[in-house]
Amino acid sequence: MNTDKLYKKGKEKYNLFYIIFSNLFFFLQIAFGFYIMLPVKIAGIPLISIAYLSYILFMHLYFLRKHMCSTCYYYGKKCHFGWGGKIACLYKENGGKHKLGGIFSGITWIIIMLVPFFTVILDFYFNLRLDNIILIIPYVFLMSINSIIHKRDCDHCKMKNICHGSASRRYKEIKKTITDKIS
Repeated sequence: MNTDKLYKKGKEKYNLFYIIFSNLFFFLQIAFGFYIMLPVKIAGIPLISIAYLSYILFMHLYFLRKHMCSTCYYYGKKCHFGWGGKIACLYKENGGKHKLGGIFSGITWIIIMLVPFFTVILDFYFNLRLDNIILIIPYVFLMSINSIIHKRDCDHCKMKNICHGSASRRYKEIKKTITDKIS
């Protein structure tokens, strides 16, 4: 890893309270997303909820950990999610492809946030079910909180300038693109 490009003011490690806080909201959003999609069934089975949870478990417990965490500055350390230390026990350092992980990190965040939202909206549209549409409000709240937490974490990360999964880096690139088009 090229340490010259690391964000020098980034946090060296995160405290346990913050790690628990981050994980709580993250897993709450996933669980709630799974829950609000349960009424949507195909042949009597909540296939969308099952596929959603299966994809997220695969991506977060294996794929992203291997391709993002094993190539991260926080490998073997306490990152904002607390995974850096655990990953060192599972994967060798630099055992993945960081750019590939960054691409799928963005895709996974989109799936986590938008699949439950649009599934419930479409269910409402086609079946006129009011019971589930009300749950969109707390889901959007959780989605917003997690977006803020994720962006904040990236703002304080040592890898914010070089990480392919960095919300801080993406925000900066989008802002630059918009500014260039305006001027």
